[in-house]
Amino acid sequence: MFHAMIGISYLFRFYEWKKDGSKKQPYYIHLKDGRPIVFAALYDSWRNSEGEILYTFTILTTSSSSALKWLHDRMPVILGDKGSTDTWLNGSSSTKFDMLLKPYEGSDLAWYPVTPAVGKPSFDGPECIKEIQLKNEEKPISKFFSTKGGNVKDSDPNDKSSSVKSVKTNLPKSTKEEPETEGKTGLSSLTEEG
Repeated sequence: MFHAMIGISYLFRFYEWKKDGSKKQPYYIHLKDGRPIVFAALYDSWRNSEGEILYTFTILTTSSSSALKWLHDRMPVILGDKGSTDTWLNGSSSTKFDMLLKPYEGSDLAWYPVTPAVGKPSFDGPECIKEIQLKNEEKPISKFFSTKGGNVKDSDPNDKSSSVKSVKTNLPKSTKEEPETEGKTGLSSLTEEG
């Protein structure tokens, strides 16, 4: 039988870690307007086999929202408004709880990458929420493609000053035809027998 008590937790942020092979990159997730995020929580106290009273607390999780599926497969249950919070704290029906234990799909969540040092318990301070540039973002793929001796600019299809010029070729219409050229070179006579 379930005896834990229902509670909530107010936090200004949470972190989720994206796995990329053996590497893990943390992301700072928060509300755009700076309000605290309200999480559905459970707490309880109980006596262990040595007679000590232990206090326990947990934040409930659910599957990830459509916006955060790329980051992780689960997320905390977020109570996005006063009605949800009241229902969680005062509800007695499991059908009401089922309505709340879903991924939060609000458009007011924001996220960005932060230093992996946030995983260290001793790491604290404003650096915990400072956005970092990921290495693969420092060198976008457009910089990989460059012209000899030229700098690559952001691509604008209407920009006529681009160093990339289209070249008109007179390719044959079929493999049996010879390409048209402005001046005949006489190469065709070398390949003919006779």
